[in-house]
Amino acid sequence: MELVVDAQSGEVLHEVNRILEFVDGNVSGMATESSGADVCEEETAAGLPYAKVTMGSTSVFADVNGDYSITGSGDLTSRLDGKFFNVNHLQGGDSSLMQNSIDPNFLHNEANSDEFYRAEVNAYLQANVVRDFTLSYAPNYPTIANQLSFTVEVNDSSVCNAFYFGDFIRFFNAGSGCSNTAFSVIVHHEYGHHLVATAGSGQGQYGEGMGDVMGVLITGDNELGRGFLSSDCVQGIRDANNNVQYPCSGGIHDCGQLISGCVWDTLEAMEASFGNEAVDIVSSLAVNSILMHAGDTISPSITMDWLVLDDDDGDLENGTPHCAEIQAGFAEHGMEVSGMECPEVNPLLTIDYPEGKPSLIDPYGGTWVAVNFLSGTTEPAPDSGNLHISVHGGAWEEIPLVPATESDYVAVFPYLECGEIVDWYISVDTVDGDVVESPNNAPDNSWNAHVFSG
Repeated sequence: MELVVDAQSGEVLHEVNRILEFVDGNVSGMATESSGADVCEEETAAGLPYAKVTMGSTSVFADVNGDYSITGSGDLTSRLDGKFFNVNHLQGGDSSLMQNSIDPNFLHNEANSDEFYRAEVNAYLQANVVRDFTLSYAPNYPTIANQLSFTVEVNDSSVCNAFYFGDFIRFFNAGSGCSNTAFSVIVHHEYGHHLVATAGSGQGQYGEGMGDVMGVLITGDNELGRGFLSSDCVQGIRDANNNVQYPCSGGIHDCGQLISGCVWDTLEAMEASFGNEAVDIVSSLAVNSILMHAGDTISPSITMDWLVLDDDDGDLENGTPHCAEIQAGFAEHGMEVSGMECPEVNPLLTIDYPEGKPSLIDPYGGTWVAVNFLSGTTEPAPDSGNLHISVHGGAWEEIPLVPATESDYVAVFPYLECGEIVDWYISVDTVDGDVVESPNNAPDNSWNAHVFSG
């Protein structure tokens, strides 16, 4: 509201309503999907978290989805710059978009025809992804929680590498058979070095390994750096699904696979027991274990750190909630804590999947899962097994298992709508009147698969 006043008498002549113009927009970028290099994956539009938008002398930051609001009208400017990261293009000026406020939605790298621009978008997005991932499990992580405008450099004229320099991370352009290194797991890895440094550890094999662990946990891909070598979009340059054993005396990158292997095998053990909760359990332990580590080597002291973090009553002698899974995963690499026995659990019975669990389900029905019931302290009641399915978070449907010859039973999925996500679990009654589910604590925990054909 503005008052118009007579200059001589001071009398209010009339009132004028001035309405401030609020502009709501979004900052997105065409970014490489999934865990591979740009030569291996598609690019799709993704919101750029916490991106900065400027109008004249006013700047605002977007939210985690790239949405922002600003007051006024005129020209808006967006660069690959935000609250927590600032991306610098080393072979030219930083990419920038300017649009009038009547068109407040930015899409960086819209043409998706320039390796350098794509690298800027990928680096900015993935740096925010790994930072947010870390703080979701350790909100008060030292330095990281309050650090603003950390520098990310892209398109160094060198090739086939990326570096952490303490004050910034740097990624190289494509050449000599290598892709541009500014993509998901490589960004996660280099920022992982920053996590190790700010927590007080040395780098060496531990820094290399924990950098890989960040990429594994965020993407779910054990192959680290698929497409780093432009000719290979299947295998990465390292693999968390490995058999590296303690003690390791090789190079720091090779020996780093010791801890990524422990984490991968622990994740598999945890999924068998806790289903969809496994990633959260393992991610929390992995991130917070960095804060407990000292030095630059990998040893069973890390396993003990995980067990201490997992403990819920201050008494390690009675085990921890996930003691068996942690010890089993680390034992695959000679990293178990010797002399510490997890409390023995005698299951009523075990539900086993001898041929694995599907990731894709045929929408026309007929996809099946082999199921065996292995007796423990009791036995399964005959023909009491059921498949339970829930489509897109809906009500649970119960489908009896079908007796089979090669396995005890098969669970057969019905006709389902293509493109849906299906949660499922198996249950069976025991002869003693109990019910056993797989995964444990179903239906709060469940397996899931996508409905697709072709």
